[in-house]
Formats: sequence, structure tokens, C-alpha cells
Amino acid sequence: MNSATEAPQFAPPAEIEAGPPTEAAEKIAAVEIDINDLSLADEELVLDPNADAFGFAAPPSEKGNPYRAKLSKTGPWNKAKTKRGVEYFTVGMTATLQSDDKKLDGRKIQDMPAPSTLVLDSTNTCRIQGIVQELSGERIERIGRVELARRLDGLLAGEPIVGVILQWEAFCNCTQKADGTGGVRVKGEQRFPEQFVDGKPTGQRVPRIACKQCGNDLDARARIVRYKRL
Repeated sequence: MNSATEAPQFAPPAEIEAGPPTEAAEKIAAVEIDINDLSLADEELVLDPNADAFGFAAPPSEKGNPYRAKLSKTGPWNKAKTKRGVEYFTVGMTATLQSDDKKLDGRKIQDMPAPSTLVLDSTNTCRIQGIVQELSGERIERIGRVELARRLDGLLAGEPIVGVILQWEAFCNCTQKADGTGGVRVKGEQRFPEQFVDGKPTGQRVPRIACKQCGNDLDARARIVRYKRL
């Protein structure tokens, strides 16, 4: 099986986590209205005055790890190649959180970068091997890359329920190089500012932090760092 000394470089996604779809988000035909029309039906909106209306929804807290999630394939299989000419396969995957908490239930976390069959010299493993081992319970030592990809494909067809461990991460490309390397990363919920309301700590973290290089605001996203068999 081919190997590589370092992981392939991927441009960080603009967004790696999104909330569940809502009726308000569904596309409907827009019609012009007169806002002063007294016949318009009114509806009370329940809002959070302490939340940032101009930012993204906060990622699920790392304190909830591991989260129960349904794993599914949400992108095609692709073949890629490292700078050294080593070929490998990747696939898009998404974990949908399953929770009694309505704010969390249905929250989709996309695995980025896409899991691959690329074997790293530093660990002699690949991410897809790890996922298959967690889902199936088998230990994999020697296997063809096509067969390994097919095993994961078969497991994902059943949309298995797994445990996912999440980590907050923010990225700024202000120092990113042309080859995709570099950039400023902030990892871990505890590295983000503590949230205060009326001068009192809430025990939560603000999902936004200033880049230490350029000063721009960076929004935290949820990143899957590990899968666990439940």
C-alpha cells in the first residue's frame, strides 16, 4: 500500500457545520406585500437578545463529547494524488447529531477534509481505516485501497449510529501560502473567549476570536476529530 510523509493540503472550508433545515429556510415563492396592511397575520418571534445576530450559530460544545450521530455518505468518491504522485480515494461524509436537545438534534457536521485512503508514514494509518475499524470492530492490517473504500461504502449505506468527538476550530488564511499550507488556526473550545451576561460568566464560550496575525474576527466551526463505536 502506498504511503506519504505528510497529509495532502486542503483549502479550509468556509463553513463545516450547519444547523438543521427549518420551515423558514425552505424556498417559497416571494410575493410583494404592504407592511401596513392590517389584515397581515402576525406571529410572535422568540429571540435571544444576547446572541450575535450577525454571526454563525455556535458549534456544539466540546463538553457534550462524544455525541450520538447518524453517519452518511454525502458526496461522491473521488481519486486524488499527492505531490509525490501517490494516488488515494476520498469521500464526502456527514454526521447528523441525534439528541433530545432540540437545538442539537438534526445538526449536521461535515467531516472536513474528506476522509481518505492515504496512508501516512508517521502513523502507518489512514482515516478511512480508522472509521471502518470503529464501525465494524475488525482490525485491518493489509487490504487493497479499493476494497477498503468499498467496505466503508457498504457501512455508510446503512447510515450507522456512531459516536463523534467534536472540536472547535477557526481558520484565517491571512498567512496562507499559494500551495495551501500555512494560515492561522485556533483549536479547542477553551481557547475562545468566555461569555459574560450582565458581567457574570455563563460557563459558555463565545464562538468568535480575533486572528492574532491580522486582527480579523474568526468564527468557530465544529470539526470531527474522532469516531467511536457505540
